[in-house]
Amino acid sequence: MSWHDVNHRRLVKLLGMVWLVFISVVISYTLQPTTSGYTAAIANSTNTAASATWFTCQNAYSFWAPTTLQFGYALTDIATATAAADFSGNATANRFRGAHTVGTAATSCPRDTSTSSYTLNGTTSYLANTAAVAAPATYAVMVWFKTSAAQGQLAGYGNSNNGNSATHDRQIYIDSTGKIQFYVNPTGGAKYAASTATYNDNNWHFMLAQQSGALGMQLYVDGALVGSNATATTAASYTGNWRFGQDVLTGLTNAPTSAFFSGQMRYAGYLTTTLTATQISAIYRSGTAN
Repeated sequence: MSWHDVNHRRLVKLLGMVWLVFISVVISYTLQPTTSGYTAAIANSTNTAASATWFTCQNAYSFWAPTTLQFGYALTDIATATAAADFSGNATANRFRGAHTVGTAATSCPRDTSTSSYTLNGTTSYLANTAAVAAPATYAVMVWFKTSAAQGQLAGYGNSNNGNSATHDRQIYIDSTGKIQFYVNPTGGAKYAASTATYNDNNWHFMLAQQSGALGMQLYVDGALVGSNATATTAASYTGNWRFGQDVLTGLTNAPTSAFFSGQMRYAGYLTTTLTATQISAIYRSGTAN
């Protein structure tokens, strides 16, 4: 073998070793754990978190009960309106009775289009459905309200849509102490579910009362269960109308001196199903500023 061949092989071997060292260094550097930081900002100019379909009071009612919402009244109608507009799509007939005054700048349901409210004078004002329906065995009725008075029916079911009902139950009212009473009158006699707290504090509150054979009576205020009666699984059977703001309360537990509600109301609704505690809490949160 010539001297030239020996040197050539040595050169090739040396270059190979250099190449291996280079590759090893590159691989070692590449696989080293990084210690650098990473920051990022995500713009939300369209506030997509607030675009959920239940983010307003009106949409919350329809979202949780899309097929069982029988009527939904925003109660933001102008003072000359003779009836409340029904956003359920069922066009449930109703009439404003007595004085109809419109309140402004309501702080409940701040993300809804209007801040108006139905203001009831405590002596003549109430709202009643004019189409009578069979008494439901399973139902939920709800409304936002604000009052400083210990009087009046929030919601109820009676056999008249104009004046006092001769037959009435499924009533939710503010009693003479400012607490909320939920009353039904089945064949076996009167049943109640009541709050222990008072709500005539001139703040907005969300009330939902429901009943079924499985649950009995449940009374929720501001998304929390405040009263229940598991033994009250039935109510009276007759044909009647849902009413908000007034009906006969004489003879009921801690009956107030006036059956007329005095204050403001928004978003009255009625379902032919009951709701879960989670759903009720979500509806309440739709009407808060949080």
